[in-house]
This record gives sequence, C-alpha cells and structure tokens, in this order.
Amino acid sequence: EAGQADIIVITAGRGQKEGESRTDLIAANTAIMKSVIQGMQPIKLSAKIIVVSNPCDSLTYVAQDCAGLPITQVFGSGTLLDSKRLRVLLAKRCLVNPRSMTMFVLGEHGDSQFPVASLANIGGVPLLKAKRMHGVDLANEAKQSASKAYSIIQKKGYTAFGIGRAVMEIVDCVLKDKETVLPVSVRVPGHNCCLSLPCVVGFNGIHRIVDQVIAHFSEAEAMLYARSIRCVQEALGTAGGRPQWQGKRSLTMSVLGGPVQNPDPAACLNYPQPMPDAGLRLKGMHVAVIGAGFVGTSTAFALLCAAATAHVTLTDVNTEKCLGEVLDLEDGDGRIEMASPQEAGQADIIVITAGRGQKEGESRTDLIAANTAIMKSVIQGMQPIKLSAKIIVVSNPCDSLTYVAQDCAGLPITQVFGSGTLLDSKRLRVLLAKRCLVNPRSMTMFVLGEHGDSQFPVASLANIGGVPLLKAKRMHGVDLANEAKQSASKAYSIIQKKGYTAFGIGRAVMEIVDCVLKDKETVLPVSVRVPGHNCCLSLPCVVGFNGIHRIVDQVIAHFSEAEAMLYARSIRCVQEALGTAGGRPQWQGKRSLTMSVLGGPVQNPDPAACLNYPQPMPDAGLRLKGMHVAVIGAGFVGTSTAFALLCAAATAHVTLTDVNTEKCLGEVLDLEDGDGRIEMASPQEAGQADI
Repeated sequence: EAGQADIIVITAGRGQKEGESRTDLIAANTAIMKSVIQGMQPIKLSAKIIVVSNPCDSLTYVAQDCAGLPITQVFGSGTLLDSKRLRVLLAKRCLVNPRSMTMFVLGEHGDSQFPVASLANIGGVPLLKAKRMHGVDLANEAKQSASKAYSIIQKKGYTAFGIGRAVMEIVDCVLKDKETVLPVSVRVPGHNCCLSLPCVVGFNGIHRIVDQVIAHFSEAEAMLYARSIRCVQEALGTAGGRPQWQGKRSLTMSVLGGPVQNPDPAACLNYPQPMPDAGLRLKGMHVAVIGAGFVGTSTAFALLCAAATAHVTLTDVNTEKCLGEVLDLEDGDGRIEMASPQEAGQADIIVITAGRGQKEGESRTDLIAANTAIMKSVIQGMQPIKLSAKIIVVSNPCDSLTYVAQDCAGLPITQVFGSGTLLDSKRLRVLLAKRCLVNPRSMTMFVLGEHGDSQFPVASLANIGGVPLLKAKRMHGVDLANEAKQSASKAYSIIQKKGYTAFGIGRAVMEIVDCVLKDKETVLPVSVRVPGHNCCLSLPCVVGFNGIHRIVDQVIAHFSEAEAMLYARSIRCVQEALGTAGGRPQWQGKRSLTMSVLGGPVQNPDPAACLNYPQPMPDAGLRLKGMHVAVIGAGFVGTSTAFALLCAAATAHVTLTDVNTEKCLGEVLDLEDGDGRIEMASPQEAGQADI
C-alpha cells in the first residue's frame, strides 16, 4: 500500500554500532533500504521517494538504483536541516529572520559537508559584507551548528523535530509544485554518487540543479566539493563505477514486505518511465483598514482569508458603503467589524488606503497636495493614536504620503512606513521566475526607489539560490530594464481591462502585516525615510513587530555605479514633487486645504507641530517582540503542542518550561531547527506570557 503513495518518505535504518566501520554500516542499511523498496514493489510510477535514512547520500544512491524510477524522482533530505541549523545560528547573529537569508551547507550530509559563502546573502547583499559578520569564521560557525545534533542526542537521546520539519517542507514543495530551491541529495552530474546541491523541487521531484551553481563556487569551495565527492564515493566504493556493497555479502532482512533477497540494482532500472497523474474576538491583535474602496476591501479580504489576525476593522467616511462591505466580508466567517476613526486609531496596525486618483490635466504637485489633505485629515481623525501602533501607508503617491504621515502621526518614523515597491518587486519577480522556471520565492529581486516612474530594478542584489540572476542561462541576452518596464506596465493593463487594481496590493499588504504581527524580521522593499534626505523611498528593510527594524546592512554601498545614479535620480524626483529638497515641503503653506474625512472638518495641522506628541512607550503588558505563548511541561504533550504552534507559525514567540531543564533545553534545541522562534523560559518568564 505504501508503494502506491504519491510521496514515499523512507526513514527506516539503524545507527552505527560501536567499533563498526562506515562501510559495514552502509552495507547493513543498504540491505534495509533494498528490502524496504522490494517490499513496496511495484511502486507507483509517478511516486516520489524522499530518503531520510542515514547515511543519507549513500542510501539515496542505493534507492535510485533499486526503485525503478527516474533518479529525478528519488532524492534525499540531504543537508536541508544542516543548512537550516547554520542559517538559524547566523540569523541570530545578524538580527534577521532566517528566511531572509540564503545560506546553504552542501556536499555530504556528514563530515565532509561545507558552507557555501559564495552563495550566501541577506537581501541580496553578500553575507560576509554584513556588519555583524565582520571577523566571523564561517567554517567555525558551520562546525558549531553541525555539532548541535550531538548536543541534542546527549540531552534527550535522539533528534526528530528538526528533520521532521525539514521533510515537511520538501513534501509541501512537491505537493504544491512550489519549485522552491532546496539543498537536497541528488545524483552528482558525472559521478557515481549523491550529494546535496541547490535544486529546484516541485511536483515531479527534482526539476533541476540550479543553473551555474557549481561554476559559482569559489576555488576553496570547489576543492571542498571535490573532497566531498571522494568521501562518498570511497564509502560507497563507486569511484571505479561498482559499489563495494554490491556482491560483498548477501543480506536478507524482513522489513515491511517479508524476507527478500537484495535485487540487482541494474535490473530495477527497467521499469517504465512515469507519467504524472492526471462570533468576533474582541481580544487579540487588531488590524484597522482605512478606506473601503477596492484596495481597502481587497486588503481586508486577504487578511481574513489568511486568518492573519484576530480582529480586522474597516473604516470609511462613507459609512453606508463601509457597512455594506463589512456585511459582505463577514459572510466568509470573517472576523470583521466597522470601526470609527477613534477606534481605528487604537489598532495595533493601521493600514491607510484612503485617497483619490489623479484627475485629467492635474499636476502631480496638486495631486500630492489633495491627497496630503486627506492623509492629514485621516490621521487627525484617529488621534490620539495608540503609541505602539504601526501605520502602513498604501495610498498614492505612496512615498510622498508616507513622508506626510511620518510628520503628522506623532509616532517614531520606524513605525510609519509605506507599501512602496513591494508589489512592483513581486511583479518583476513573477515575470522573471516564469522565464527562469523557478518559484518566485526562490529568487531575490528588488525594484527600489520611488513607487512610480523613477523606480529601478537592482541587478546587483538579484539572485536565484545565491547565484547572480544575470548568470542564469535563461537570462542570457535579457535586458533587465526592459523586463522591469514590462512588469511595471502591468498595472495599466489591469486598469484598462477591469478599471482598477486591488488583489495584488491586497496580498502585498497582507504580507507586511503578517511580518509585523509575527515579528518575522523579513527583508521587504518598503517605503522608509531615506537616510540624510527629506523624503521616503523603497529600500530593503528588516520588517518585524516594531515596524522597520533597520535598512539592510551595506545595501546602498552594494549598488552598481548605474544603480547608484538611478537611486540619486529617484531621490531628486520625490523631493521635487514634495518640495523638500530645501527642507520645506511646498504643500506646507502653499494653500490651506480643509476636507471632511473620517474625523469631521479639520484644518491641516503644521507637520512640525505634530511631532510634539509624546514619544511612544509600549502599552502595559505588551511584549515588543510579539505575542508570547508559554508551554509548561516538556513531555510528549507539551513538546507536541509547541511543535504544532511552530508548524502553524501561530505566534511570534513560543517558550518551553520544565523542571528538568536539561531535557527541556534538548527539546528546545531540537524544535528550533525548523526555523522556529522558540526559547527555554524560567517559570517567572513564562508567567509573563500572553498565553
């Protein structure tokens, strides 16, 4: 029955006995592997087999020879967990979410594995250029993270959760055809062995090894790669083309399918090639959406579909239409209500979509002046705004209105930022990912600068699996600037066909909200105050519970000369539109605009005066690192509960507490392997949790 599954995960095998050679261990586990596979025959021709048993690379090679499937459908978990462990370690050092870091440990899942600095980056910037990596020996960091398994085994007797999460990720990529780049064990081109390399994993298994990845290795990494090949081939005895376990001894073992003799691996390759089978929560985090137009309602809908937060509200000056939207949205079991401006001002996250479009013949300056009046009126109507709130500006022109909102909200500018070029970046990434046949999430690609005509793509930060984007085969001869123009024109095409755009920006804002609520510390291109300039532009920023934690280290210094010129041009364009090149906005004092929006008729306040609001202090009981769930008891139920919370990414901060601190620490070390935000807590610390 297992042989007819769509995905088969093999974990069967035994550990190394005291005094036993590695060759004998491989021979013993080879017998188990062959017995397992023989017991499943005939295996479904479209099945994908994921080998987790150790030694993973050697047994993946054996499984490929015996399963009777194309080798692209049989692969190992490889160094995926090793890569995750090192990424978690380095991400803590660099104060960034591990998922915003590209970092692979490649080669053998064993002693000859090696970290690949040439592919490693944070937001496209080479990892070793990050300030917090100065003087760090990456090889030593890799050894430290690799030793974690021994520490877990010493404390609790075995490792399980980390590899469980890693395999879940592989299975998810296959089931959903994600085409995600993962370091998994595959047949090495031109060699009789399997090692971990960055591969595109999807519905058909291994779609391919990432373009040019081996050619991109440094000289030292190429030597480590060759050493890893030799180590595995020596263990398998395949350097001369014949496995030393084949014919060395005949092993019969009763596993799953009854006693079987080990089959001839060559004979198994004759199987036919496969074809694919054809009540509102008043407590909890509150996200307020201001503006019940297409963008505002699509954003609210996206938040509800993703169950992103406990409490969504919608606010608009047109209360009748707003109520209609709320009644429609709540039909899908959505937790949503209409809120007054004052109620919206007490939300944890405030998304502002209110504003109007440009009229025919109207100058950009006049549009900014008009939407500035709306923005100031919206913010004034919400006062006093909750001091720990984060404001996300979506209204256009996004960069100009983000600058206005920062001046008027009375909050630190790190808590007020715009959606910026996040959607522009997503559009270009989707376009290029289709060209390169890869999942867009495996590509780092930013469009930066103004969310408008002077935006620009940043090739110097762009990569697929750490390899520079422009080195990919399918990017040869491609003009990135033209591709960026084509993707930017998509908005006009959508407007021409349906009259407005909404879903894309709704999903983009949902991603920002999710990063804040769960303190993900993810690198996103959002609109922030430009260092040293009186304007806002999109730059790659670490986004988390406190809003903008920081701009990515060295990102501007990493621009090419041409990109630096485009960046300077974008600054000039926004400053000219705002009139801030000389330090004073031209909309300030040009004319007095009064508009009844949300809070009744108000006179535009002096932006400078708005800065006199008290600086924010966190609410009593509020954790600046997000909602904290403490699990007391590190037994099977407690650890399974913590594991489930991490699997679902249910909260920002999970802790585990137990009287047996040694075992508790072992469980925490194991649980955190899956990129989980988990720590061990004292009883007193647990007593301060939200749940």
